[in-house]
Amino acid sequence: MEFITCGSCKNPAVLLIHPAKCDGSCFEGLYPYLQDCYLICPTLDGHNLADNSVYESRSKEADLISEYLKTQGISSLQAVAGLSMGALAAFELFRRKEFEVKRLVLDGAPFQRMNPLLKFLFVKSQIAITEKCRKNPHAKLGVESLYPQLAPMMKKITAHYDIASIKNMTDDIGIEHDPCLDSENVIFLYGEKDPCRYSISKLKKKGSRCRVLTQRGFGHVQWILSNPEDYASLLRSG
Repeated sequence: MEFITCGSCKNPAVLLIHPAKCDGSCFEGLYPYLQDCYLICPTLDGHNLADNSVYESRSKEADLISEYLKTQGISSLQAVAGLSMGALAAFELFRRKEFEVKRLVLDGAPFQRMNPLLKFLFVKSQIAITEKCRKNPHAKLGVESLYPQLAPMMKKITAHYDIASIKNMTDDIGIEHDPCLDSENVIFLYGEKDPCRYSISKLKKKGSRCRVLTQRGFGHVQWILSNPEDYASLLRSG
């Protein structure tokens, strides 16, 4: 696992965990709006074009992130934001309570488990997309209109995926309710058109103090790309 950092380590630390098919550099749009923070952006295993690592589990990713933070002498985080698959590792890190986390943002978190048939079909489709990207780096995948800034990166990383990473990431999807999610420090963020938003009915229990924010007109983890300044404000002050 590699880490990209930005800013002075004397500033409040903010941990940003990327979604699938991206790497730690996908957060560059936030840099101008978080200059008063120390940004830490890991690249999860299986997503680094410079190595042949395999994504194993959110637990393994949380282990690596935790080890890095401890070696850097970091015990407190102003915010942790995890996008899509990155939200799984963010949740795992938060659940362990090894670090003080003042705000946890789970953006487009895929917390609803798939049934066996859906999981089989999803893995099959993702493997087909990976093979398509390997054969034709310029193939149209549909991400060009949804994530125009990130599409070139997404195609390269998709082509780089190991089949084991695809299967392991799919197995990782879904969590059970955990009392730590009832905290007022937790924010669930979803686009209005994001199918992952249906996870909330299972995870947000009656009396929970967590917040749920729905961004109208946006799909899966799209709001951050169009509104980086507002996203930065959410991380800084909630």
